[in-house]
Amino acid sequence: MVVKNAWKFLNQKNAKFSRTHEIQKPGMMVHVDLLGTFYNIFKKYLCSHKRDFKGNREACLSILQEISFHFNKRRCILYLNGFDVPLDDYDETAKKEMRNELNKKKVVDLIKKVEASDHKVDIFKFSQAKKIEWLLKKTFTITNEVKQAFLQVSTEQGWNTIIAPGRAVVAIARVANGKTVVVSNNSDLLFYSGVASVITMYHGKFKCHNILDILASLKISSAALTALAIISGNDYDNHVTGYEINRNYKWILGSKNYTLELRGALLSTKDYVDEYISYLKYICVLSPADSYFLDSYMIFVLLFETLQEPDCGNENNVFENVLEIWKSKNRAKHPSQLSSNGERKLNISLPLERN
Repeated sequence: MVVKNAWKFLNQKNAKFSRTHEIQKPGMMVHVDLLGTFYNIFKKYLCSHKRDFKGNREACLSILQEISFHFNKRRCILYLNGFDVPLDDYDETAKKEMRNELNKKKVVDLIKKVEASDHKVDIFKFSQAKKIEWLLKKTFTITNEVKQAFLQVSTEQGWNTIIAPGRAVVAIARVANGKTVVVSNNSDLLFYSGVASVITMYHGKFKCHNILDILASLKISSAALTALAIISGNDYDNHVTGYEINRNYKWILGSKNYTLELRGALLSTKDYVDEYISYLKYICVLSPADSYFLDSYMIFVLLFETLQEPDCGNENNVFENVLEIWKSKNRAKHPSQLSSNGERKLNISLPLERN
């Protein structure tokens, strides 16, 4: 989940952050948004294992091994998105499923092309196999079976893992107490009032964004910061047309509520949102309606999600069965790994084990 252009905005405003190598100080509990931080690691291991019970467990063990390089299991809580699907994610989910179906069709066509090239050079089959693997990663999804396997394996290994009712970021925000430190690359966690610091990770490097430093750099209150996320476009109110975050920040600095806060008034996020809606109506951007930004307000302020039970049908369809057969017969090995008689050399690497 993201607030549009939030990280770019903070960089332009020179919001302070600190680079950190040790993200867990003694006595500090860290809340980790797993998919918001380690999505590529999930994709890396789940795409390289068979999607069955045993394969999911092996992949989850490898994922936990990488996570253990950064976190002490006794001083962190892992959060994973829940089995229930938020209703306002359905449209985006439908688009992803449509793109996945197109990529699956490309995979089937490429498999037929590779199988028809038995008498051609191996470099052709190698390049096509790599392209198939690339397309497969684009169709990657984390199923409920994977979440169940991760919860089981992580609990067995002694990790404190929570499957959220809906989104993991909202579950973290619900337990935030003003001193909560969160690890996530999702920018919307910057705008929840109970979060004290957000640590991001890119290419193995960590940055710590302290919310008090951000407020000092922007010279606004916590209520205004949350309002900025609500009115500037996010994943919860895609149907509302508004202005981008930098322009809205300038509007906040010139708003009546900002002047009142400078004079010592205690205002809420709703006061800013209501004034912004009146402003948009005044300049004829929005027609009169009371429900603008309602979904975002319910998430960021009320921490309320409307959930619906997902379809629990069989997720292993015919495409995946055909794919497993192809993967068992064809591996994207480099031509240099072929022996002199044309047979493929066996190259097996076992995962490291830690005591």
